[in-house]
Amino acid sequence: MWGYWDKIQTALFATWPFPWWIFRSTCEYRRELVELPDQGIIALDWFSPAEMRNRQDLGLGTYVTSPSERASLPPTAPIVMVFSGVVGEVCNVYVKRLVLHLHKWQPTWRIVVKSWRGLGVRLGSPKPETWGPQAVEDTHAAVLHIRKDYPDAPLLGTCLTPTAL
Repeated sequence: MWGYWDKIQTALFATWPFPWWIFRSTCEYRRELVELPDQGIIALDWFSPAEMRNRQDLGLGTYVTSPSERASLPPTAPIVMVFSGVVGEVCNVYVKRLVLHLHKWQPTWRIVVKSWRGLGVRLGSPKPETWGPQAVEDTHAAVLHIRKDYPDAPLLGTCLTPTAL
């Protein structure tokens, strides 16, 4: 963690001036839905930087995106799992800012944003996110899912608000 306490991280990201490029930059993600044991669903949104995809313009504002053959990360590339705040989603500016910051300084790392149950994905079970033991179980399921695909990659976690812990 680059801030000693989560509250310091939150304050730093809230008070740093927004660079002009943050509003013009785009974050593209590949969404992976993870079904949980109780039929709940969470999303893992994998950051897809421009140099890692081929974007083909079909005209009239329509694009087809496919993974680039020239730029792929090894299976042992470190993975950073980003947790947003209680009502945070992958589209929040502070999440976007953190993802772009991480990619700028560590372009060879995979970055994934974990969604909360019921935020940005359909609620597949009668249990909404409770931000208690259920959140821990959901996070554990996400980690196991990532480990299945990348068993040898170091896995790190970070968040910007105390409620994400």
